[in-house]
Amino acid sequence: LKVPFDKKLIVHPGTSLIFDDNCTLISGNQIIMNGTMEYPIHLTAKNKSWGGLLLNNSASKSSFKNVRFSKVNGVGLGPNPKGIIKNGWCMTGGVTVHKSEVEFINCEFSNFGTEDALNIISSRFSLQRCNFNNVFSDAFDGDFVDGNVSSCTFKDVGGDGVDLSCSQVSIFDSSFIRIHDKAVSVGEKSDVSANRINVVDASFAMVVKDLSI
Repeated sequence: LKVPFDKKLIVHPGTSLIFDDNCTLISGNQIIMNGTMEYPIHLTAKNKSWGGLLLNNSASKSSFKNVRFSKVNGVGLGPNPKGIIKNGWCMTGGVTVHKSEVEFINCEFSNFGTEDALNIISSRFSLQRCNFNNVFSDAFDGDFVDGNVSSCTFKDVGGDGVDLSCSQVSIFDSSFIRIHDKAVSVGEKSDVSANRINVVDASFAMVVKDLSI
């Protein structure tokens, strides 16, 4: 499902977008998905899984509020062992944002079989009150990003909770529970401030490397 580059996508509260096995959602422009607590928006699979979402090079800020992303296995078998095959195309994130300012507020990412549940690249971002649970590998991967993670929960994660490279990010009031690798990974000259972080049952609470601060 490809949104034309000269159009923006608006999805109203209570909407469910249900994708078949080999399907993805792609947009090169602004996406506005603003659900409510009572009427959230669901993006999920008709069967066991779907390919995921790509937001690429949007000139305007996108917003996802009260959105439930679930049952995503990604695109490309390299990073995603259960992913779909799309003519050599590959995404590391089940939800991938590239060069597009974005906010995720009160969103949920559950049952992801991808390399990263959410991968944001070269963008300004905000994650507020978001929940990540039952994630195959990393929950949130930020590369060359500037933003904040606040009041988020990462639970039952097969890789890292938050994995940052070449980024400037603030993390506060967030919990990490049953993290197989690192709760927070700070690498490649990143500058990160972390306050009021709760880590329970992780291989590593925080790792700082590669000339990071």
